[in-house]
Amino acid sequence: MVKALKIEIFLLCMIVLIGLAVRSRRSLFSSTQQLLFSMLGYTSAAYIFFDMIWTLSDGVNTPVGITANWIPNAVSFSLFAIACLIWFFYSETMQGSRLLTTPYRVVLLTLPTALVVVPAFTSCWTNAMFYIDAQGVYRRGFAYMIQPIVSYCYVIYTPLHAFIQARKVESLQKKRPFIAP
Repeated sequence: MVKALKIEIFLLCMIVLIGLAVRSRRSLFSSTQQLLFSMLGYTSAAYIFFDMIWTLSDGVNTPVGITANWIPNAVSFSLFAIACLIWFFYSETMQGSRLLTTPYRVVLLTLPTALVVVPAFTSCWTNAMFYIDAQGVYRRGFAYMIQPIVSYCYVIYTPLHAFIQARKVESLQKKRPFIAP
C-alpha cells in the first residue's frame, strides 16, 4: 500500500516536472536560462523515475534482484546530485553570479558532483555509498553522507547568496539618501 502511494506521487511529480521543462522552452527566459531550467526538469524527472524503479526493486529476492536494485540506486544517487548541480547553475545564472563566468570555475564547481557519481557507480565493488545485502535490501555504506552533503550544499548556497546580495542592495538603497549627488 505504501509503495503504491509512493509510486503514484512519483508519477505525478514526473508529469509536473516534464510539463514544466517542456513549457520552459517556450517562455520568455534567455536561451541559457531556458536550457538550464528544462535540463533541471528532465533530470529531476529522470531521478524520480529511477527512484521509483529502486522503490519497486528494493527487497526483491530474485537472481537479478541485487543488480536490479543496485543499478537504479546508483543512477538515482547520481541524478539527484546532478539535478542539484543544475539547480545551482540555474540559480546563479538567474542572479547574474560571477561564479560561472569562466570554464575553469564551472569545472571546479562540478568536481564535488563527481565525488557522488564515481562512488555511487563503484559501490557495487566498494560498498562505499550503499550496498545491497543478500536479501536484496538496500543498506547505506560508510561514505553515504557524501551524497547529501554535496547535493544539499549546492541547494543551500544559492538562497544564501541571493539573501546576501539582496541585503547589500538594500543597504545601498538606505545609504543613497545620505550620499550627496
